[in-house]
Amino acid sequence: MFTLSSIVNTSLVLAMFLIVFAVIYYLLNYKNIGKRKKYYEDLHRNLKPGKRIEFCGGIYGNVTKVNKDTLEVMVSKDNIITISRYVVTKIMD
Repeated sequence: MFTLSSIVNTSLVLAMFLIVFAVIYYLLNYKNIGKRKKYYEDLHRNLKPGKRIEFCGGIYGNVTKVNKDTLEVMVSKDNIITISRYVVTKIMD
């Protein structure tokens, strides 16, 4: 009923469809990936003490100190926490 050649041909056609769809997906999202990368590069470059930021999906605070990979953020009066600079999603000011 099924021969080895028909199974191989079907597998090759399926593999080609998957490759074509992966290339199309990449081409459609390439521009968005570049925009997102530029946005986060600018965001990390502009982190400075005194800036109001949003991080961790809705927590707000003011940057008090910027280190190489971490930030000290005042989230409320007298509460300063240390976070990774890469969790910052938005600069509010």
